[in-house]
Amino acid sequence: MTLEITLEVAMTAKKEILEKMKNGDVFIHPTDTVYGIGCDATNPSSVQRIKDIKKSRHPLSVIAPSMQWIRKNLIVNHDEFLNKFPGPYTLIMKKNDPEAMPWISKNDKIGVRMPDHLITDLIKEFGKPFITTSLNISGKPVIKNLKDLTKNMVDCVDVIINAGILKGRPSTVYDLSGPKIVKIR
Repeated sequence: MTLEITLEVAMTAKKEILEKMKNGDVFIHPTDTVYGIGCDATNPSSVQRIKDIKKSRHPLSVIAPSMQWIRKNLIVNHDEFLNKFPGPYTLIMKKNDPEAMPWISKNDKIGVRMPDHLITDLIKEFGKPFITTSLNISGKPVIKNLKDLTKNMVDCVDVIINAGILKGRPSTVYDLSGPKIVKIR
């Protein structure tokens, strides 16, 4: 049975939410842009569940738990871009270890976010990267209102954090993995 709670309840019940994150639960969560679907990025089976739900084999992005995590695990070619965090950006960077977390990205790059949203505070407390990818079937419109969720999608996740209707658009994506900065979206 899927647990649906408001953002306010999630923030007051942090201990229980963090426990669900540790257990590998799959979440529908708000961000500063659109609703996302996420889980503990270090849990390969939970990450696979998200890929199956989205019907996607594309690399996924993570919400970083801290700037220290980014600097420790990723190659920061364009340091000034870290000033965009927190904010509605996804920065694609090379991994320090190209073979790290292959269940997220089989190549040597990974997308990283730090939304300007309370969800980032939960991830900071969690202390590990958390998958975040737009809540939609691959190729379909993103979801800004949870009333647009299909019953099948609700049944596929463990926790839904409802923050009402979101008014954002998908994050702006920059590829910072090479010497030149490339705006993807």
